[in-house]
Amino acid sequence: MNTWNEVLQRLQKKLSVPSYETWFSDTKLIQTQNEDKVLTIAVKNEFNADWLQTRYKELIGDIVKELKGEAYTLEFVIDPSLSPTLINDSKYEHRFVATSTFEAGIDKILQEIQKVHERIKNVEKQLEKLTKPDQSNTSK
Repeated sequence: MNTWNEVLQRLQKKLSVPSYETWFSDTKLIQTQNEDKVLTIAVKNEFNADWLQTRYKELIGDIVKELKGEAYTLEFVIDPSLSPTLINDSKYEHRFVATSTFEAGIDKILQEIQKVHERIKNVEKQLEKLTKPDQSNTSK
């Protein structure tokens, strides 16, 4: 059994079924560089790569360290062939639509966060103007 299959088995035991299915079911080991201590994992898109990098990298790294006896660097690369394809099977179509809807929702949330961030910057600038002493009055 390869290392990634062992990692996946342990992740299945630690994560909820929806979390595991969403983030790990469509992954595969591309390469193991033992001399450089690097595991390269293929994922279906950039969003998955970012999610695994930011939310699961430490957990995956801990499991790999348990299995290999030392720490490995994890690299996530995009392999579009891992994305679900539209098939005449309602189970797969539903999954594709759900994933697309979820990702669209995340994009909308990120856009709203960016708008809020811009508003905060504007308020900070206005506050700065109000709290600075008036330069025209101090020169008289």
